Amino acid sequence: GVQSTPTFFINGLAIVGAQPLEAFKQIIDLELAGKIP
Repeated sequence: GVQSTPTFFINGLAIVGAQPLEAFKQIIDLELAGKIP
């Protein structure tokens, strides 16, 4: 479950804490490329 805020989920992958926009872009691009199991 969620233990802290902010927490975001991208296709089930938890992103915890304040992250820069570039971190989200990188994770989304990897996910779209099928490189995150």
